[in-house]
Amino acid sequence: MFNEFDEVFSSLFDESEAYKELIIRLINNSREGVSRKQIEEQNSLTGKGGRLSKRLSDLEVAGFISSFIPLGNEKKGIYYRIFDEYCHFYLTWIRAAKLTLMKEETDADYWQMKSNTQKYKSWSGYAFESICYKHITNIRRALDIDYNAEVGSWRCNNL
Repeated sequence: MFNEFDEVFSSLFDESEAYKELIIRLINNSREGVSRKQIEEQNSLTGKGGRLSKRLSDLEVAGFISSFIPLGNEKKGIYYRIFDEYCHFYLTWIRAAKLTLMKEETDADYWQMKSNTQKYKSWSGYAFESICYKHITNIRRALDIDYNAEVGSWRCNNL
C-alpha cells in the first residue's frame, strides 16, 4: 500500500507529480470541496487555463475526483472533491505516517489507536458519504425516493 499511489499516478499520467502534488493533495485538504478559483490561486505549477482544465478533466474521467455545483448556489461555480476512497485513505493515513509504519518498532495496536480518534471518525464519515454518492441510484431505489429529487451537495451553502 505504500507505493501504489505513486505507481498508479505514474502509470496513468505524464507529469504525474503535477496531478498528485498540485491537484489531488490540494483537493484532499478541503473535504467540503475546493473551487476552481482556489485551485488556480494555490496551484503555481499548473496555473490557469487549458492545462488545468485538462488535468481536472483527466482526474475526473479516471474517477479520482468529482465535480459538483453547490445545491442552491450555482453562482459559486464548480467545486471538486476527492472521489476515490483509496486516494483519500492514502493521503489521510499512509502518506503522513509512511516512515513510522515502515519501521518494525510500530506499535502492534497502531491502527486500533487511530480508530479511536476524531480524525478517524471524520475520515470514515467522508468515505461512507463517497460510497453513498457512487451508489445513489441503488439507494434511491431501495428507499423508494423519487428520481426527480435533487441530490444535495456536501458543501454548505454559506461557505
